[in-house]
Amino acid sequence: KIKLLALRLTKKEDFTKASKELNLQVKETGLFNQTDPIPGIGWSPQILSLLSKLKIGEFTSPIYMDKYYYILRLKEKKEPYIPDFQTIKDKVKEVFIKEAAQKTAQQRIEDALKELKTAYKINSKTLDFDKIAKIYGLKSDSTQFFRYGSYIEGIGASDNFFTAAVDLKEDDTNGIIEIPSGFYIIKLKSRVPVDEKKFTEEKPEFAKKLLLQKKEEYFSRSFQDLKRKALITGANLS
Repeated sequence: KIKLLALRLTKKEDFTKASKELNLQVKETGLFNQTDPIPGIGWSPQILSLLSKLKIGEFTSPIYMDKYYYILRLKEKKEPYIPDFQTIKDKVKEVFIKEAAQKTAQQRIEDALKELKTAYKINSKTLDFDKIAKIYGLKSDSTQFFRYGSYIEGIGASDNFFTAAVDLKEDDTNGIIEIPSGFYIIKLKSRVPVDEKKFTEEKPEFAKKLLLQKKEEYFSRSFQDLKRKALITGANLS
């Protein structure tokens, strides 16, 4: 359906009408800053980068994220400007407090990391992660098992966390991970090794999915070519 919509859009069909005829949901995010999560989607540097290059009325090629496909059309863009101070003084105060709190949090987590590394060298088995977190006024919690490309409840995409944790030894800690929601330190609690028997059984299905992904990438490139041709044709006609 998303492919059909993309092709219909290259023919200059109405975005909303074509989407509804294909039984696809149409939602509007409203205005948001380029440094904020996308309303209804979440934090995605990839999508934000694509949107920043669009002109009003243009749309992206199909995007796959967290088990959903998206096509986004840029409806409105407000250029940066310097507002009157009286209209934004409360916002300025809010940002100032937030930045000060962020610096304090960063200093605390850096100090906590130093102590964790020292304690690990002395005796990794007696390292008390929760206790050190409390000393520095930080929160500690445990996640469920997660893999690359999954979602961590209350945090978001797992990619940075998986990359940081994949080579850790048990009870060891990584460096500091900084994402829009804050600063984090990971201690590896346990891991589930790859089930080689299961992988052998699922390998044919995995190969099919990989082939489908390659086809999607090819389609995306072809779609971009179609858009360029459509724009060139439009320019010639006008």
